[in-house]
Amino acid sequence: MADSSDRGDNVTKLDKPVLSLKKPSAKAVTGRSKPAPSKTRAGQNKPRAGGAKPTGKTTGKPTGAPALQSRQIVFDILTAVEEGSQLDKALAAHADLPKLDGRDRRFVQLLATTYLRRRGQLEKILAPLMTRRPFGAQADANIILAMGAAQLLFLKTGAHAAVDSTVELMRQAGFERLCGLANAVMRRLTRDGDSLLATTHDAENLPEWLRLSWQHYWGDEATDMIAGLAMLPPSLDISVAADAAHWAEKLDGKLLHGNTIRREFDGDPAQLDGFADGAWWVQDAAAAMPARLLDQLAGKQVIDLCAAPGGKTAQLIAAGADVTAIDS
Repeated sequence: MADSSDRGDNVTKLDKPVLSLKKPSAKAVTGRSKPAPSKTRAGQNKPRAGGAKPTGKTTGKPTGAPALQSRQIVFDILTAVEEGSQLDKALAAHADLPKLDGRDRRFVQLLATTYLRRRGQLEKILAPLMTRRPFGAQADANIILAMGAAQLLFLKTGAHAAVDSTVELMRQAGFERLCGLANAVMRRLTRDGDSLLATTHDAENLPEWLRLSWQHYWGDEATDMIAGLAMLPPSLDISVAADAAHWAEKLDGKLLHGNTIRREFDGDPAQLDGFADGAWWVQDAAAAMPARLLDQLAGKQVIDLCAAPGGKTAQLIAAGADVTAIDS
């Protein structure tokens, strides 16, 4: 892995802007100019031919230490999202994601969602550090810079790991000439990131039309408070068929009421113990309440209309009812 300290001569250049990201469009969060359509998708990257222009995709299978592999996968996934894919589909489509261990899979999920959730703040922080942004064949380098900033400012990743992995990821993606820029930007964020972050507000992550509407009706302070709540990672609510206390302990969650458990969302729920066996299912705590209002269901006939996705149906069956579930 490249030693970013070897590029210390680039750091002094950050005292004056060297590159900038323009305000993102509705589709491009990091100020990317619209690249030529690419048929390459996450998890299906092809190596560049020698001498070809950078594709903005990591080449071949992830290489290097697990820390770099996970960031390569995040870059592939975010590139797919920028090209129009939904995040959950991009995560599911990446062939190399299941090969990571649980901790690295959770990091991929966390970094990707933080990048998307905090895109407005990241853009505002990066903009004054640069006077001209990467464009054309190098446009996807903006994603790597924003990933690095997200790690330092929001995930509190160690400075050495964040700087070094960002520089090396820039190299792996084919943006060799931008490694010095990445090193300089990241070192500036290491030094001044907290003060730059203090100039931003959570509301800057909202779509402009929504932010302006809320500010008009409720004012800046209330808008920023609501936006701050929206920035919080969501919890994972699950309903269990039986022995809720046991599953609350096993899944490191908190028993809310009845058979509903709340735990931190840290990746694909299907990877957790008990999911494949049907011991529990994902169901919002509020959605679980109606079935709990019905008492003494054992042996009773119940018709569940508009039953999809099936959470309440599973609750009723677990309570002993004979259920007929209907949905179109």
